[in-house]
Amino acid sequence: MLTKLKLCFPLLLILAMITLALPTKSVAARGMASPSAPEALPCVVRKLVDIDGEFSTVVSTSPYSPTAVRVSFFGLGSFFINHRFAGNLVLGSQIVNLAVVPNAIDGNINLLTTNGSLIFGRFIGTSTPPDAAGNIMFSGEILFFGGTGSHIGDKGDAMVVGTANALTSKGQFTFEGHLRTNVAAPCTF
Repeated sequence: MLTKLKLCFPLLLILAMITLALPTKSVAARGMASPSAPEALPCVVRKLVDIDGEFSTVVSTSPYSPTAVRVSFFGLGSFFINHRFAGNLVLGSQIVNLAVVPNAIDGNINLLTTNGSLIFGRFIGTSTPPDAAGNIMFSGEILFFGGTGSHIGDKGDAMVVGTANALTSKGQFTFEGHLRTNVAAPCTF
């Protein structure tokens, strides 16, 4: 038995030396949380937050039916999600029913975010017929129903007020509401 131990001792000594020569890393350096103090890591949670914005638009119209027109628009401005700048482009297309007063509006609106994602919405509202100077006032609600990229599954709503001019093809609107979306938040594991 003593002979076997004498033969194994050099091997054990070599293994011990190799183990001691290996660089050591702390628990934190290995990217693992210390059992005594968990680290806060970035996490994404779904949360209801404020959404608001304001845009200047260029509008074009085309006949849709004898009593309705299609209004397409593109706008520059800014919108904010959770009080942070989120994007500056909007585009949409809506059908305006001219047979009823106030005119009924129904269509889509898309917000382009700075990361390239889209937020989809449906606009439902009303507008006044144009006055002698071509001015139109409109209001309504955007119902957000999803998007692309980081905005897949977003839901919410916002109230809209704005004006457009039938003679100059320019308009502006503001909106304010809430959006259930992904928000970065600290998480502990």
